[in-house]
Amino acid sequence: MLPEIEIGPLTLQTFGICFAAAFLAAGAVVGKRLLELGKPVDWAYEMAFVALVGGLVGARADFLIQNLDDVSDDVLGNLFSGSGLVWFGGVVGGALGVILWAWWRNYLSLGLLDLAAPALAIGYAIGRVGCQVSGDGDYGVE
Repeated sequence: MLPEIEIGPLTLQTFGICFAAAFLAAGAVVGKRLLELGKPVDWAYEMAFVALVGGLVGARADFLIQNLDDVSDDVLGNLFSGSGLVWFGGVVGGALGVILWAWWRNYLSLGLLDLAAPALAIGYAIGRVGCQVSGDGDYGVE
């Protein structure tokens, strides 16, 4: 378990590093597949961005809903705090973001599922490594 890496005066969170790496890896997989399909590779950046924003909004909203009794005294403060992201809310928010993006780009089809599946798998795997390394405790007692 290594929640932080210190490089001189800079402290990096291992979960944040894996979070970023997961989106970069997923975006690279989508970009490669878009190239094979003859679609604009720039769509990979757009998809990763809307998935990131939608996922963060969904994860935070799910956390606030599940813990409303605990956060009701300072909802705005808890909205922007550094902890409390719920995985299921992130999946739903990210998926909604990508679906809206695909509708906007006229790419809403079953091919989108084929495009997204490998990227979701690698992103999820890297994210779970980040949880374990940071000591998040997703898989039992430390």
